[in-house]
Amino acid sequence: MKPEIMNTPIPYGFSTRELAQRTTEGIYEERLELGELERKKLHKIDEVLHHPELQALIDEGKITLGMIKPQAYAGRNLPEDDDEAARVLMDEIGDENIIFSFPTVLTQQQVEEFYGDVKERYQGIQVEEGLTVWDMIDRFAQSGPLTFMLIHREDGDAISWWREKMGKTKPNEASPDSIRGKYALQEYLPNNLTHGSDSVESVRKEVNILGGIVSGITDKADRMSRYFPSTEKLQNLGFIDQGEQVVAIERVFDSGMRDESWIYGYKVDYVDANG
Repeated sequence: MKPEIMNTPIPYGFSTRELAQRTTEGIYEERLELGELERKKLHKIDEVLHHPELQALIDEGKITLGMIKPQAYAGRNLPEDDDEAARVLMDEIGDENIIFSFPTVLTQQQVEEFYGDVKERYQGIQVEEGLTVWDMIDRFAQSGPLTFMLIHREDGDAISWWREKMGKTKPNEASPDSIRGKYALQEYLPNNLTHGSDSVESVRKEVNILGGIVSGITDKADRMSRYFPSTEKLQNLGFIDQGEQVVAIERVFDSGMRDESWIYGYKVDYVDANG
């Protein structure tokens, strides 16, 4: 049985990689706030990522964590648009195998947490003066939006299935039918487009890191909401109609004032009663 997260709606601001970068950076930089319903969606995602049912499915081998790395457009034979390129790679996986995807951008701290096990190995290997292999990994991981995915296989072979679907790490050694064999680039540090956990322990660790990322975004969005005009305030002032809901509010002009009655300088995205 697939976990509850299969039916969890994704906030509009995280529906594409481009939007997710704008949304995540705006929240971190305290210039963008999500509407109440959007924050509720984030809370639901956060809840499911920490749910015991998901952990049980991981232990049974039915869930693995996958990632489409930044700069998907840089692969061979892929669209120049990053979101379109990521969609091609997700089509290779199949929607029936992806129960959840969440695009975002990583901070320096999150990169170190996610790739910490390889930092010690690579931070001493010089590529050029003043630049190590770890520096390149770190720089690339922060170079744009990426997409986390929970991949489900009822047979309990999620880890091996996804790793075979990705292909070997070096594109020139990967099966021509694999994602890396078809699309990845062979360079000194190849943009091999995807990542997959290599063991149940790694899935646990990496899903936990993803849970921490979502929790951090959610907590920050909640704290920011007190400094932005509420949906009710915008309705009462006539900026939006009754029944319309705020999706996001971005501060595009900083007056230095933070009271929610101060509307000037905000860009409001909202939807009507029909969505």
